[in-house]
Amino acid sequence: MSLVRLYAATSPDLLEDWAMALTAISRPTTGDTSTEGRRSAPSTGQSFELCIARASDGPLLTGQDLRRPMQIRRIACAFLNKWGVPDCAANVALLTSELVTNAFQHGRGSVSFRMTHADSLVELSVGSDAPLPALVVQNPDETDQSGRGLMLVDAIAEAWGVHDGRVWCTLPSGPVRTM
Repeated sequence: MSLVRLYAATSPDLLEDWAMALTAISRPTTGDTSTEGRRSAPSTGQSFELCIARASDGPLLTGQDLRRPMQIRRIACAFLNKWGVPDCAANVALLTSELVTNAFQHGRGSVSFRMTHADSLVELSVGSDAPLPALVVQNPDETDQSGRGLMLVDAIAEAWGVHDGRVWCTLPSGPVRTM
């Protein structure tokens, strides 16, 4: 299995730079008519991990911390394209946003995100330096502004849970699954 580890300290632009670079290198090339419109076979046994230091460790998140889910989502989708499995990008992007946002809002210290593609599954795993509090799928009212993240994870992921203080979920690497 191939593993890429990326560590982002407190530089506000580092993840954005990585996201832009990875997006650029993972786009399919065009112009070669012999391969245009075809995808290469998906690679399997691929993994990457991001470890991100928070800009603030208090209960209030900074603008930099609030941008992290979007940046990590872009990097995850770029890796899916690079690995040849872009069909699941919409669901991976959604669940990445939900899990990373929860880790920043409810965890403490650095946040780590790991995505693995093996066989026909993509696994997402998120944790922080301090174990996340007990997870409960909530049933929010229509007017509640939050509380739907784990409902989405439960509805879209094939499986999910908590192991060693990390929240994980698996999705098929094929076409988008609808709710």
